[in-house]
Amino acid sequence: MELKSAFATVLRRVRTLRHLTQEDFSISSSRTNISLLERAKTIPTLEKLEDLCSVLSVHPITMLALCYSVKEGVSVETLIRQLLAETQELEAAVDASAFIDTRNAPQ
Repeated sequence: MELKSAFATVLRRVRTLRHLTQEDFSISSSRTNISLLERAKTIPTLEKLEDLCSVLSVHPITMLALCYSVKEGVSVETLIRQLLAETQELEAAVDASAFIDTRNAPQ
């Protein structure tokens, strides 16, 4: 399955589970844009994903995990195990602080 289609499926399902209408996203996105997303005509930027997830009351990583679960046909649990192994490997290879953005941190 294409990533846009997987995202469309997950967005529609989570929105329905949360008993939200497309109009409920009006603060962050137009009903037309939500419709385009749910019909796999477009895919959100990371910033837009964060806005959508705020309305849905889910973490953006949760949405991404669900999307890749649908796209790849594997369980979310399997993906989380893979993510944990990969992040542990990367953190062990480099100082974890290298991943932290300190540009806006107080001096």
